[in-house]
Amino acid sequence: MTAIALPSGKSLGEKTMRLFEDARICFDMMDGSNTSLLSGIAWPTVATFVKPSRIPKLVESGEFELGITGLDVVRETGARVKVCADLQYNRGTNGKASVVLFGPNDRNAKGGTDIPDGVTVLSEYPRLTRAFFKRLGRRVRVVKSPGSAEAEVPDIHPFGVCLSETGRSLQANSLRIIAVLLESSATLIANKKAYRDEKTRERILAFRSILLGVLEARDKVMLVMNVPSERLGDVLGVTPALRSPTVTPLAGSSPFLSVSSVVHCSRVNHVATECIRRGAEGVIIMPISSAIPSW
Repeated sequence: MTAIALPSGKSLGEKTMRLFEDARICFDMMDGSNTSLLSGIAWPTVATFVKPSRIPKLVESGEFELGITGLDVVRETGARVKVCADLQYNRGTNGKASVVLFGPNDRNAKGGTDIPDGVTVLSEYPRLTRAFFKRLGRRVRVVKSPGSAEAEVPDIHPFGVCLSETGRSLQANSLRIIAVLLESSATLIANKKAYRDEKTRERILAFRSILLGVLEARDKVMLVMNVPSERLGDVLGVTPALRSPTVTPLAGSSPFLSVSSVVHCSRVNHVATECIRRGAEGVIIMPISSAIPSW
């Protein structure tokens, strides 16, 4: 098996490469090939760039032990793989995108149950769409779309299904979301047989922790300060942390203690000024590249 299949292309592929680079995993592309050696990590050591839609089935078949692609693609293909981690980004944004049922603004449909039997739904996700309407007991005709389904609704087809990250494209075409079929983001998947092997599973979990550690650290910083021992309780009362702040005596007979804590970027200025108000000195705010709590 080649170890991991990564998405090719400028959108999901570039974000995946950035995640690897932030994890200090380096690529050494082989000449004339879509395969790269990986360094800076014990395993996996080889990656191949593949069209995202092909990755789930290639992982299921055992061609690759691991893959990264959108959860929407995994569910649409029906591939039987182990979903190991939500990587919290999409083609154009960070966070979730949604596979949505949509229609024109002037339709009164408020949900999937309002779609009448017999209508045509143009879908970029035929499998998910059929399953959605089957659960609702609706009989619709699903037509596969190669992409940009919103361009054909409602002039050619009355309703459509597509992946929406911001909703702006739908709004620009006077369309609105009727129902959400699935929330999706980039996902780390594994071959089920490989995951059942204890040694391989341990490798997968270690690799997953490295990627998730980078994501965990992206909106956090390290706050370090000196605190008089008699004011420690006051400062700790306003100091958050992953679990609890680290407190270390300074060298010699100093009456100060060193306190360090991981703080969310949106709160760090408030926390720092409050700690100073309560007696902290020498406050330092440092970026962190990874925060790995455990496997």
